[in-house]
Amino acid sequence: RSPENVVDEIETLMKRFTVKEVKFNDDTFNVDVERVIDICEEIMKRNIKIPWTCRVDANNLSLDLLKIMKRAGCWQIGFGIENTDPTILKEIKKSISLEEGRRVVQLVKKCGMNVKVSFMFGLPGETEATIQRTIDFAKTLPADIVNFHIFIPFPGTELFQTISARGALLHKNYQHYCQLNLPKDMHLPFVPEGLTEDQIRQFSSQAYKSFYLRPTYIYGQLRQIRSLLDIYRYWQAFLAIIGL
Repeated sequence: RSPENVVDEIETLMKRFTVKEVKFNDDTFNVDVERVIDICEEIMKRNIKIPWTCRVDANNLSLDLLKIMKRAGCWQIGFGIENTDPTILKEIKKSISLEEGRRVVQLVKKCGMNVKVSFMFGLPGETEATIQRTIDFAKTLPADIVNFHIFIPFPGTELFQTISARGALLHKNYQHYCQLNLPKDMHLPFVPEGLTEDQIRQFSSQAYKSFYLRPTYIYGQLRQIRSLLDIYRYWQAFLAIIGL
């Protein structure tokens, strides 16, 4: 789709449905940097004033790109680091280094934007030690939002085929293949050797609480409150965290 076509849709959403914010839900919005620049320039050329967010490949970001995205209305950048163990990262073909991940978080914050980072528990090769290292690393980042997802080997992916070939797939009840944290009545289709499903769930709950309930984090977020809506949003998030 051309940049003009994409921005046409944004205008339609604003006029027909009074949309107040847009999320570019591409897995990697910046896979084509020139296209991102063209979309941003088209938004600015039409003087469209709407906040938007996106998910990106951290290895394909630059200060110049972030600046033009911010001018065009981008207020939040999201990307995945996933894990801190080099062997696990190699297994899932994640090329970002921890140093690069930290640099990108700092770069986005420098541009005055919100940053969301994703990690994942229960990947092949995961242990209690690797999970704890991931939690500890996440807490060193100046990120605004951190997600600790539980790994699900979705059908059609290379990891699904690999895990199936190893005989490590526990079931194919696809109603249990949830993208976010599983409800208690659902069961993981894959659990790394040496761990249990309960352990992975407990680590996920622990990770959220230890990241979000830190006094330094709470103080930093309270300083960003600008409206009653912000207060309501933070209160709902707090209730969700303590309820984990």
